[in-house]
Amino acid sequence: MVLTRFIILVFVISVAFAASPEEYAGEFEGDIKLTREQKNAIQNGLDLEPANTFGASKSKRWKDGVFPYVLASSLSGSSSARRVIDSAMKEWSEKTCIRFVRRTNQAGYVEFFRGGGCWSYVGMTGRKQQISLAGGCWRHGIVVHEIGHALGFWHEQSRPDRDEYVTIMWDNIPSGNRHNFKKYTKTQIDSLNIPYDYASIMHYGRRAFSNNGRDTIVPKKSGVTIGQRGGLSPSDVQQMNLMYNCKQGTPPPPRPTTPRPTPPRPTPPRPTPPRPTQPSNGIKVELRSEGCDDPKLVQVHCGRAYIKVNGRDYARKRRGHNLVILDLQTGRIEHQDKRNVDKLCSERSFALDLAHPRPPVGSCGVSGVTGRLIGGTNAAPGAWPWQIALLKSGRFGCGGSLVYPDWVVTAGHCISRSTSTSSYTILLGAHNRNSPQSHEQRIRAKKVIVHPQYGRPTLNNDIALIQLERPATLTSRISTVCLPSHNFDVPLNSECYITGWGKIRHPGSSHHTLQQARLPPVSQEQCKKKLAQSPDGHRLSITEQMLCAGVDDSILSGCHGDSGGPYVCRDSNNRFVLQGAVSWGSPRCASSERYTVFARVAKFRNWIDSEIRRAG
Repeated sequence: MVLTRFIILVFVISVAFAASPEEYAGEFEGDIKLTREQKNAIQNGLDLEPANTFGASKSKRWKDGVFPYVLASSLSGSSSARRVIDSAMKEWSEKTCIRFVRRTNQAGYVEFFRGGGCWSYVGMTGRKQQISLAGGCWRHGIVVHEIGHALGFWHEQSRPDRDEYVTIMWDNIPSGNRHNFKKYTKTQIDSLNIPYDYASIMHYGRRAFSNNGRDTIVPKKSGVTIGQRGGLSPSDVQQMNLMYNCKQGTPPPPRPTTPRPTPPRPTPPRPTPPRPTQPSNGIKVELRSEGCDDPKLVQVHCGRAYIKVNGRDYARKRRGHNLVILDLQTGRIEHQDKRNVDKLCSERSFALDLAHPRPPVGSCGVSGVTGRLIGGTNAAPGAWPWQIALLKSGRFGCGGSLVYPDWVVTAGHCISRSTSTSSYTILLGAHNRNSPQSHEQRIRAKKVIVHPQYGRPTLNNDIALIQLERPATLTSRISTVCLPSHNFDVPLNSECYITGWGKIRHPGSSHHTLQQARLPPVSQEQCKKKLAQSPDGHRLSITEQMLCAGVDDSILSGCHGDSGGPYVCRDSNNRFVLQGAVSWGSPRCASSERYTVFARVAKFRNWIDSEIRRAG
């Protein structure tokens, strides 16, 4: 009897695992083939479809809803494969304005072929792209699903508001597959105001990627089914018709809730900065604010060109290439077409005013501070989601800050003595280091970079970068902190905090629970004066690459174990910006003796950007 029950259990689990073969193609989220641009956007939290906004060659929409395709020889000889592809295309064409045509000479088209698993690109790439349909994928609903990707749909459970409708059961998901449950931000995904749709053909099933046969996605509404592969839901149809401006759009489903994931509409999520697509002289320029540091992305569509920003010349750019200009608050951008190579520019120059935008909702620097390191208090769990613990050979040594999903800022002295990447692991999402939690992530270091001018005796230029082996999965407990603009001066009245697992008393040992303390910045002059009055202070100096903070006659201070950790200040948009990385201070960990000294991150912003670009 016991043996019979065991056999039945194994059979049920194996059937559940096989229900969605598109999960097992080994691609992003199981069945999505990413372009290089999409991979970069996802890793860095950028807009998933920037080009579509101004009609560049990589637009994700099929022109006029016409979907050219071919069948590879690996499928064309199978009547079963042809039949299911035809039925899937028929459902899309009967319910939307999408038209499927055999490819003649179109540059952008889809090839259906028999590959490894079921997968597709998202949207039109502008060149040959494939939809893979292995033998187990020859089902009507699966092919409808993959065509949905090729038309521009992302997965339903990836939308920004998904946590209001489903619960992700992380313990039932293998660590190697947890990235498949990444949730996008509202700046990455525009759902066209369509309600969350449990019935969408683009939704994962309840046991997607399960490692034990248990649910990985649990709907918060009882009695609903997710992961169906029967056919298009009414919301699927409505959204596709909206996305392609179909005239025969279907009426909305009866129960409105919130939006659902497809690549962003041409309209930007915020009214600032303005996003002109056609200046009066006919030159197309795209200005966007991406991320917490407000870079302006400029795309030029007029042959070889010189770009001048606030009087500074930038390198010549070819048509369609991007130029990222950091640290620009306000000003003017001028384009000078010296050669007018392809005569696409009707005038030789133009100027466009810029506004300083607020950072988009859902990006970096979001925290909840409810309390007030030495003299500090336990931080609330999740209050400082960018805080990382740097482990060397498995042992805690320093802190650090997650500034991009795959990049950490820490102190140079934390890693200068050993730059072997195999030694380092980054612990993310931790609160009590003695009590690991399921939401924590441990990722090995891929690359460590110490500032080339770091000097150990003086601790000048005490900053380093660590590239993670893979991007962290961003959650409510793990997210990035904003970076300051280059050379930004922290106002002395700023609200700033230091966090870390350093000692809370000296002598003592590092604390198991993350600590926080409010620590106001102090002027260079005040910092130098206190240092000069301290024991052995004459052996050290305060440089322009350093930032000081502390409270006179107080034990509030950074201490051993806090090194490399964040010193963050709230900006005018209520976001936290990484202004310092803990460097050095009082040997006895007290502001009454010396202020805490940080590597001044704003001084290294250009270096940070340069190293990240170089790493690719």
